[in-house]
Amino acid sequence: MSPPTLDPIERGTPARPQSAEASTTYLRKWGRAAACLPQYGVLATIVALTMCLLHPRIGVRDDDGYSYIVGAYSLQASHAYTDLSGSPLNHWPPGYSLLLSRFSTPLNAALIFNYIALVLASWMLFRLAKNSKWDTHEALGLAIALTLGFLGGLSTSAKPDILAYCVFLCGGALCLRAGSVPRLAAYLMWSILICFKLIAVAFVPALLLTDLAGWRNDRRIKDLAVPIIGAAFWSATVATLLWFNQKATGSMIPASHGKPTLLSLPRALSQLLESIPRQLIVNWYGSIRQPAVWAPFTMVLVLAIAALVTLRPHPGRERLRNIGITILAVSGMLQIVRQFDGDARLMGYGLILILLACRPKTGSANRWLLYGAASLALFVANGLATNSEGANDPRYSRLAVAAANAGLPVGEIYSNSSHILDIHIKRATRKATQPTSIGIGAYFLLVSLPRFDAIASTVWPVESPAGGWCCVWSIPGASLLRRQAAGNLRHHGEKLCQ
Repeated sequence: MSPPTLDPIERGTPARPQSAEASTTYLRKWGRAAACLPQYGVLATIVALTMCLLHPRIGVRDDDGYSYIVGAYSLQASHAYTDLSGSPLNHWPPGYSLLLSRFSTPLNAALIFNYIALVLASWMLFRLAKNSKWDTHEALGLAIALTLGFLGGLSTSAKPDILAYCVFLCGGALCLRAGSVPRLAAYLMWSILICFKLIAVAFVPALLLTDLAGWRNDRRIKDLAVPIIGAAFWSATVATLLWFNQKATGSMIPASHGKPTLLSLPRALSQLLESIPRQLIVNWYGSIRQPAVWAPFTMVLVLAIAALVTLRPHPGRERLRNIGITILAVSGMLQIVRQFDGDARLMGYGLILILLACRPKTGSANRWLLYGAASLALFVANGLATNSEGANDPRYSRLAVAAANAGLPVGEIYSNSSHILDIHIKRATRKATQPTSIGIGAYFLLVSLPRFDAIASTVWPVESPAGGWCCVWSIPGASLLRRQAAGNLRHHGEKLCQ
């Protein structure tokens, strides 16, 4: 008697399609995916080389980037989620800082994670476009234009924006898959994303609304299991974050998130409308007022419009389009709860899904390739012409190390620079643009290096103080001063400021 035949799953091998038709569909699906590998290899190579050659250092350009980095420093030291002065950082979710804190150098970890996320995001853009029946050249042009434009600009800053877009696009792709497991994975991914970007709090409710709006009477009650589990996981994540804020600051929503006003809503709408052509469709870090910049910028914008007008709604992508529209609406409604920037960086998630729910009309491949090539050229020119490293410029890094070697006091240090010592040698400083406002006995680090970044204010020019100040030491690019009362004796080695 022959032994019983085991099911393929019981044998530990993947099950094969049972019918010839299913087998053909299975092979055709994987054949299409394999056929796209050369194109994606080209795309990934272009993205990786461009980013590594043009932006070998991550930028720390604003309070967001600074807070994520020093938050990682604080978590590394087994402290609470605070800055170097002990102030809570709950305005920013702790997920990104917690991730960076697992590595010895958070700045380098931010660079690696952001660039990996950018490459993966380019793949997801390409695949989602192909799934919406875009031609290969059209999908390649779109992926290059958005990756080495809008998303590329986000990836050069020590913030989790590009990581959020990468995970968001992965979740968007899973939303389109048949079966409960991919859809549940989308719910879980978008829920966890809240720990990295607060704007992600809008994603799961938008997906839930879309699922319930498309509910058919012939569907079984058990099909509600995925939305219910997803909503429960989202609720648990939000509750945990609110509890974390309450425990750290005594308030569920930090006071740094301002309450909306009659002017904040139209201002957010204005920011969104302005940022769509300036940031989402065509991106340039820095001012575009000079003719040498606005001329190529305008040319790329014209090519972008020429490509975008070819788009038509895809009849098979109503679900993706509805999810994008609902995310955009729910994100806008959050402006009623608290104020936040309304530009494409935070509001572009839904817009990208709406774009991917369309497809170009036949014969548009050349327009999209030109748009992608022009965006790549503009991105390269932008990287060569402007500095986007902020306080992480290597000249500031060398200055911070030199200051540490010269000797820093134990007391509080004020400075006319933006957290240069904090980022590079983990020494807290306070911003002071007017040295005369500093109290007796305080130290002031006067940085004379210029601002290198095209936008970020890293150093504020101040006049060298005279009366009542002593120079503790001076190095190229900076001087450490100490304020003392009139008639007080100077410490050994200190000189009066002239």
